[in-house]
Amino acid sequence: MKSSLRILLLPALIWCASSCPVTASVIFKPGEKAKYVAPGDEEIGGTADELYAKAQAAEQSGDIGTAMKAYRTLVRRYSHNRLAADSVYRLGQLQEQKGDYLKAAQSYNVLAEKFPKSDHFEDALTSMFRIGEMYLPGKKKKILGIPIKSSMDEAAAIFGAIVRVAPYGKLTARAMFNIGRAREKQGSNESAITAYQDVVEKFPNDPLAVGAQYQIGYIYTQAAKSGNTYDPNAANKAKTGFED
Repeated sequence: MKSSLRILLLPALIWCASSCPVTASVIFKPGEKAKYVAPGDEEIGGTADELYAKAQAAEQSGDIGTAMKAYRTLVRRYSHNRLAADSVYRLGQLQEQKGDYLKAAQSYNVLAEKFPKSDHFEDALTSMFRIGEMYLPGKKKKILGIPIKSSMDEAAAIFGAIVRVAPYGKLTARAMFNIGRAREKQGSNESAITAYQDVVEKFPNDPLAVGAQYQIGYIYTQAAKSGNTYDPNAANKAKTGFED
């Protein structure tokens, strides 16, 4: 889970290198030793306006890699500029377009945390929620085609980020409920119950509160039947949960 949280908390800085042999560039700076930079990794210079224009032009020409690099450079160098929020949003959209869904969710999260007054704030949360729901059914990360990790942690981390940046937003109750679903699928019953209880307590008038309360009763019922109870009064708690 820690790795999933780091994915959402730090800007994405990993790109695929070309598989073909290439010749590196030599970069000279006054007072510094020469260093080699692989083609495609050279810094893009310019003011915020110039970088944004370069990114837009690259998008229109189909050069997505250059567009992403320009947007990313703009956000890193000019985080207080009026174009920064739009740039990180476009970066997320391009990452999503390429199928880099976790990186896209990360970019949308950066926008929501760093630019809460942006016109794209709600759009970013909606995009994060959509990506979270992609991982909730069991989508797996793969390296060299080999499934290496369940996607429940990724889903829970994305929904958790939504709850963190918008604790009483229009998607928050659903995000909390989905955290419960993810933890329940993992067999982490205590964490699931905590998430469901958050829905009931913080959004008692939301239709999802009924479903969350039902899931609490259901979890206790399954625990009582299986005998793997972490509470000797699981059956009574199940009864109370269903009555509530």
